[in-house]
Amino acid sequence: MQKSTVDLINQITDWYIPVKNPMEGYIYLGKENQDIKKSGTEIKIMAQRLEDLCNENLHKGEDFKISYKESKEDKYEFRYRVHFIKGAESDMFALRYIPREIIPAENLKLPLLVNSVLKSKALSRGGLIIVSGETGQGKTTTCSSMIQYRLKEFGNFALTIEDPPEYFMDGKYGDKNGRCIQTEVFSGGFAAALKGAMRSYPAQSGSILYVGETRDSETASEIIKAVTNGHIVFTTIHGMDILSTITRFVAMCSGQNLSEDEVRQTIAMSLRLVVHQRLERFTPKDGAQTVHVHCESLFSDGPTSSVANKIISSNIRGLAGDIREQEAKIRSVGPSAIIGDWEKTVR
Repeated sequence: MQKSTVDLINQITDWYIPVKNPMEGYIYLGKENQDIKKSGTEIKIMAQRLEDLCNENLHKGEDFKISYKESKEDKYEFRYRVHFIKGAESDMFALRYIPREIIPAENLKLPLLVNSVLKSKALSRGGLIIVSGETGQGKTTTCSSMIQYRLKEFGNFALTIEDPPEYFMDGKYGDKNGRCIQTEVFSGGFAAALKGAMRSYPAQSGSILYVGETRDSETASEIIKAVTNGHIVFTTIHGMDILSTITRFVAMCSGQNLSEDEVRQTIAMSLRLVVHQRLERFTPKDGAQTVHVHCESLFSDGPTSSVANKIISSNIRGLAGDIREQEAKIRSVGPSAIIGDWEKTVR
């Protein structure tokens, strides 16, 4: 397959292909949709071949994965997560593209505080990282990229639980034997998958757990259990800003054999960073992908911090002052003014 065709197909995030009639489907190039029958020859041929592959794999259930190569010798492979839609008038396959390449951490262009915390050796002692935002704002990109960085830089182990996987993360990283096992959850079921996965989780400090999205109270409570065992836990959550994100997470954790007071105490001890992000720009640069995001962040270095005290006392609104204070210190001094003492403990 020619590189120009590969570049075009890589830009298609979603395919919607009617069963037995792929030319009546449509694709999404970024935020814009386009009819397949009005597309170029390459898209039409690909649509027909994807429809054939979907039909061949439909016996696996409503959700399954497929991979496509033009030939066995072709080095380009496209991977998709497929959901079968039983329509009122016609059935359809919805395909979501799974990128193979994770965007390198240096290309994310994250703010100094966020970048410093997520790359710090001090984080190997464990802690909770919450990345919030609306759909399509790069939350998974941030988590995947930073997990890849930590595996290469510090070694250790990562386990992911995702629905659906957005990047290919399985395998070995770097010369320090960093390893990742990527698991997929079908039709929800994060909490059950998380419980099962933790039974085989290595009992070593610095291990990373990534929960693709915290959607319910049972999943949130399992995350709290994992982080209190000394793991680094990354998770994403839908939220409008940092304060609403923390409020929602506390509410979801409560009621699962823990009182709200116990939940606030646990979160206050384990929380390290909350990031709320909005994707500003996504552009190719010298063949590498570059993501520009606007981030609001809040760091906490432990149970005696101002942030922890406000969470314990349920003064979530008061955290707005901590956010402003941290932003001011970064502008005047830099991230070391905020995370310096936390980092010194591991040097």
